[in-house]
Amino acid sequence: MDTSVEAPAPSTAHPPAPLYPAAMTPRIVVLCPLEFERAAIARRLRKSAHAPAILVRRTGPGAEAIEDALDALADEPPELVILAGLAGGLSLTPPSPRIGEVIDPVGGGRWFPTRLPPGNEETVSIVGLRSPVFTPKAKRMLHEATGAALADCESHAFARVCEELALPWCIVRAVSDGPGDILPEASVDWVDDDGNTLALRALCGMLLNPRHIPTIMRIRKRSRPALEAAAGRIMELAGALDRKGAARVRAS
Repeated sequence: MDTSVEAPAPSTAHPPAPLYPAAMTPRIVVLCPLEFERAAIARRLRKSAHAPAILVRRTGPGAEAIEDALDALADEPPELVILAGLAGGLSLTPPSPRIGEVIDPVGGGRWFPTRLPPGNEETVSIVGLRSPVFTPKAKRMLHEATGAALADCESHAFARVCEELALPWCIVRAVSDGPGDILPEASVDWVDDDGNTLALRALCGMLLNPRHIPTIMRIRKRSRPALEAAAGRIMELAGALDRKGAARVRAS
């Protein structure tokens, strides 16, 4: 009689992916709504000595995606969470201004980051919206109503949830379209829910409306160095955290 027991077949189910890679708990988590933002910032940060301490993740666009990403950090909070990527300009600013206030014009909330990038430049406010502003007139009216210099679709949700979860936070944005630029309304459909660019749809949109091509090319050209400047802000924040940690060790 054969009393051997047949070994169970290997499971094909994949265990849940850990929030952080093995043997790594980053000090800073950077959340980028769009993939091209994540790629540009991560590429620049790879050249930094602080790279091992920074994790750059894509969330997908919009408030709900940001809320989900922050909820996932609650059990393993880093020392700092940064919302990074592009924002629309409501007034003239540097390529990546220091953001000192977040405004929710619908909900009425105002929040102030727990950390700011090092520097002496005057800080600006950013307004979080449910949808982008597309025209110079709409941008001017929003600036006059709120005093904000920048607009995006995630900062209000990011600030609110960070405060609710007691997560140290900062916002680093790069200016894409300026106050005088017309942003094509169809551009909101050029990325999917995961933040990936739908290149064919974007190309078709521009071919159907060629008058938008010069503006899109100008925004693209401006966005590249602006995202580099934003990555520089993140490296400055990482350096400041290192100095703070070293001072804490010396004082202990």
